[in-house]
Amino acid sequence: MSLPKPLVLLVEDNPGDVRYIIELQKETSRRPFNLEVAENLTKAHDRLQKGGIDVILLDLGLPESAGLSTLQSMRTIHANVPTIVLTGLDDESLGLQAVQDGAQDYLVKGQIDANLLTSSIAYAIEREKTIRQLYESENRYRTLFQQSPDGIIVVCPETHLPLEFNDLACSQLGYSREEFSVLPIFESQIDESRNALKDFFSQPETTHQGDFETRLRTKSGEIRECRVIARTLMWNGERAFQCVVSDITEQKKSFQERQKFEARLQQLQKFESLEKLAGGIAHDLNNILTGIMGYADLAMLRLPNDSAARDNIQRIISAARNAANLGKQMLAFSGKGRFFGQSIRLFDLIQQTSHLIRAAVSRDCEVRFELDEELPAIDGDFSQVSQAVLNLVTNCSEAIGTGPGTITIRSGLMSCDRVFLDEGHTTLNLPEGKYVFLEVADTGPGMPAEVGERIFDPFFSTKFAGRGLGLSTVLGIMRGHRGTIKVASKLGEGTSISLFFPVSTAVKAGFANARTDLTIPGKEGLEGKILIIEDEEGVRLSVKKILEEHGFSVLTASDGFQGLEIFKNAPNDIRLILLDLTMPKMDGEETFRELRKIRGDVRVVLTSGYSEKEATQYFNQGDLAGFLPKPFTIAELLSFTPMVRPKV
Repeated sequence: MSLPKPLVLLVEDNPGDVRYIIELQKETSRRPFNLEVAENLTKAHDRLQKGGIDVILLDLGLPESAGLSTLQSMRTIHANVPTIVLTGLDDESLGLQAVQDGAQDYLVKGQIDANLLTSSIAYAIEREKTIRQLYESENRYRTLFQQSPDGIIVVCPETHLPLEFNDLACSQLGYSREEFSVLPIFESQIDESRNALKDFFSQPETTHQGDFETRLRTKSGEIRECRVIARTLMWNGERAFQCVVSDITEQKKSFQERQKFEARLQQLQKFESLEKLAGGIAHDLNNILTGIMGYADLAMLRLPNDSAARDNIQRIISAARNAANLGKQMLAFSGKGRFFGQSIRLFDLIQQTSHLIRAAVSRDCEVRFELDEELPAIDGDFSQVSQAVLNLVTNCSEAIGTGPGTITIRSGLMSCDRVFLDEGHTTLNLPEGKYVFLEVADTGPGMPAEVGERIFDPFFSTKFAGRGLGLSTVLGIMRGHRGTIKVASKLGEGTSISLFFPVSTAVKAGFANARTDLTIPGKEGLEGKILIIEDEEGVRLSVKKILEEHGFSVLTASDGFQGLEIFKNAPNDIRLILLDLTMPKMDGEETFRELRKIRGDVRVVLTSGYSEKEATQYFNQGDLAGFLPKPFTIAELLSFTPMVRPKV
């Protein structure tokens, strides 16, 4: 709940000065106030009689009164309203005298800014309140002084020794009252480069407030971050400094943690954007490769065995498959790679991939295994987790280089809280609980902080031009497994990267490496046609020709609407539909629902450049006759055709 804005009455007959104060008021977003204007003392008295005014800004040079008599007239009638006097550049001594006569402060025209004005208003209100309390009870004032949430020190301008202070002021730095009474205020300041506070004290004519941050050393040697609000005041008839000292160590620590969190959030948002881009590119790439591989396979079928072109086409097929592997990496990076849900024991996984791990490191590099055989299982994809481990091992081997070194792979179980998980490198708000971790550590040179911040960027490398997705693929795999990654590195002491997987929800863990087959067992193939609903012309035509080459009758549609019209005209003749997921106008999911309305038992095989997990997430188990990931081979395509009898 915000505090009400103070209401300030400006008593000023100069229109230019009035406009200037109004302009300063507009700039006071930090400590806003409301402003009313009276051109003379008579109007000011009339307005003050109505009440509600918190502070008076009083010009000492009014037509009907001048000098200190103006202040005396105001204080006589309205002594309970704090007054700040306004003086000209040549009347600063008059301003000081006004403060001695009861004004809360004085401001020199031409030297006022918004911060100074609002600070002076805030101080005037607070000082008037304090003076009122002093009048009520000296004992009550002493209680407030001692119970202030901040340290308060009144400092001598010449010696910098405390003239008065509350208990908190000395306890903040760990001193007794006796010790603190003889401690110059600057003796505990440790950072000489932060000399703004010292400069403020060194100016004998300083009359206004200063707000500073500095570092103070306690008696025990601990460093505390402090905020010091200093201003001049009259103390026993002499000029002195009042310092309000706030310990902001925890605030600054919280601010720094918040900055780290915001930077972490920005990094995650950056990766999410890159992941969406990678997933989209992989989808489009897989569509293109489906056409390329289809036509190349057709060419191989039609060419004589002794054709010289067969070798060239085989190279095209090989290059297309390499490109398909890149597409798989991009899907893995996007966290949407092909995911076969299994209950995996990391001990078994490392045992089965140990020969690949040893092959990935240099001859002089030793690999050590410190694995816990009794760990709970995790839910995941065997091939993806294996790929993540191999990527980490390869990264460690490259960090060590050609010289001797050690890579240690260890596993364990840890209870992870919210703070620990949010400091990871995948996503925020992972559920707290038990996580199985797999750590891969090397004895390499370690990483500087700026490198550690970029190791999961695609194509980033410190040794040569980026040549692949590298650790960014590991990041995508862990996002897909709802886990996180922790990195620890120190120059000269090596690097360790740990993968944290949530414990499996399965009742009993067992090892598996085969996917669940979505294909619905059907009767023997019946005569009929195959309908291809695919918006990519290259895919549509190549698949049509492959199927026709193997004796099937094929119909094609370039979008969902056209596919529905064709199916409506011959619902009983069409035995199988190859349906693309991503299409304009009507996507595969909506098209599937409409197809089912026409004939409930229609067999649909979903095709997509996205992974099976991503593509089938909106379909119920058993809805689909199967899933065909792009790019696919002729054998994979024909594996779904036994439910349709070829033409005789």
